[in-house]
Amino acid sequence: MILVDQIGVPKYKQPHVSRAVDYAIKWLLPRHRNLDIEVRMTDIGDVYGYCYPEAGSIVVELSKKLTLADLYSTIFHEMVHAKQYIRKELC
Repeated sequence: MILVDQIGVPKYKQPHVSRAVDYAIKWLLPRHRNLDIEVRMTDIGDVYGYCYPEAGSIVVELSKKLTLADLYSTIFHEMVHAKQYIRKELC
């Protein structure tokens, strides 16, 4: 089962986050059926986003300041890192 949790994501951005993460999973991880991805929106300074493994899941942390265009491109970028962690391509 693929679980995508959104924490701190404003309501108007939630459908965009869901759409972007779903699209990235379909293209980057088409054979994976058991994923736990947590998307967090926080004040993280001057960066757009981070991705890291945490207790059996992948956390994608995004800046609250992102425009919708930057939100999509940052999610796609961070999902490449998620793929790398899941496939053990990145330690």
